[in-house]
Amino acid sequence: MLAPAKRETLVGFGTKMTADRATLFNGGDELIAAAEELVQQSRAAITDQNVALLVNPIESRVLLVRVANWRFLATRDPTGPATFKTNADYAVAAIAALEKAELPDSVRPLIGPVKASLSAYMSHFDSMVMSVMDELKPDQERRSVLEQHGAASRRHGGEDRPGAGIAEAGLGHD
Repeated sequence: MLAPAKRETLVGFGTKMTADRATLFNGGDELIAAAEELVQQSRAAITDQNVALLVNPIESRVLLVRVANWRFLATRDPTGPATFKTNADYAVAAIAALEKAELPDSVRPLIGPVKASLSAYMSHFDSMVMSVMDELKPDQERRSVLEQHGAASRRHGGEDRPGAGIAEAGLGHD
């Protein structure tokens, strides 16, 4: 039988994880909706083929960010946070490339919601990772995941602490 304090801790972890998953689920839906709106409007309005080619990676990269999140939740793979960070960086880069292009007036305002949704999704993932790390045992596995997560962050200019930098991956809120 679990001691009352241990039971309360486990219930707390379960409650936090449920809330984090719900937030990621809803945030993911918002991200996909914003990205889909951008992609559809871009395909309809952009006539320059070179600029039009910049739209496709946004759709695939955003989907890969979501896959990395759910893969980590399902498997608790220690490389999951680093994989998420890599995919998020690619999504940020794809959005930045489109943002630099000459775009129709109907398309440019649709970039901001995608950036904001992606930034929020990344922040929610960061929070969830820390919750999962509190749950994982043994401590060595927890340290390994946090070190990989921190290393990925540091490679991209994040602070030198576990979990730092996921949400600060270069997304400004317009």
